[in-house]
Amino acid sequence: MTKALILGANGQVARHVARALRDGGQVQMSLFLRDATRALATAGDGTRVYEGDVLDPIMLEAAMDGQDLIYANLSGDVDRQAAAILAAMRRTGLRRLIFASALGVHGGVPGMQLGAGFAPHQRAAELIEAAGIAHTLLCPA
Repeated sequence: MTKALILGANGQVARHVARALRDGGQVQMSLFLRDATRALATAGDGTRVYEGDVLDPIMLEAAMDGQDLIYANLSGDVDRQAAAILAAMRRTGLRRLIFASALGVHGGVPGMQLGAGFAPHQRAAELIEAAGIAHTLLCPA
């Protein structure tokens, strides 16, 4: 059974991902969020719940222990968060990351001009692509 750690597990999209994984029964998931009490609606039997900040390397590495992949659905300083996640992955030996980014960070949307608010998403994507790990960047519309 695949073991997945969901970072930002209380986010709107991450809650849907967690429910789908829980209901599918093929993934043993762990949830990582700033307020663990918010995980009650999505946590199932056997779900580990971690309360912390992805910028805290000790807490992040503890949550990564024994996982097969990371799904990150974060907001805020996503470039700093991506750097922290990648550093923790290097230290723990994890090699698979699914990272929710933003539409247009690769310039693939004709006529779309990105504002300054997208710069952290672009930097995060560049860091992830340069990390030499298996990754998927999700760019929701």
